[in-house]
Amino acid sequence: MNRVLFLEALTESASAYEERRNARFEGLSLQKILDEDPFPEWSGTRPEDAVNEARRIFRVATEKLLELEKGSSRRKRRAVLKKVTDEFNRLYNETGCIESVERDQIVERIEELALLVGLNNEDECLTGHRTW
Repeated sequence: MNRVLFLEALTESASAYEERRNARFEGLSLQKILDEDPFPEWSGTRPEDAVNEARRIFRVATEKLLELEKGSSRRKRRAVLKKVTDEFNRLYNETGCIESVERDQIVERIEELALLVGLNNEDECLTGHRTW
């Protein structure tokens, strides 16, 4: 594949990703995220205890963000999201089961939660301290 075709394919792929991401955000809320079963593709490929713990981490964080939704400080919301990274650091240290694909999915989900509560992960301020 020549360089021009490669760059075109890369641009097309990025555009498709943005379209999927934008479609996901239409009508997305903390409650909808709470009702989801995160990381369904991990079942059967990762230890079930680790999968359940990953889901628990996001469920607890989402519940906490729902509690803080009205009138909480940015600092408190940021602390909840940084704790998600801390919890995944612990899970990784215990199991070692977070690889590149899982890392990207975890960070993407943290960024979704952040956007829903008026924060972002610029300069990896929420996830930069990860060990995975």
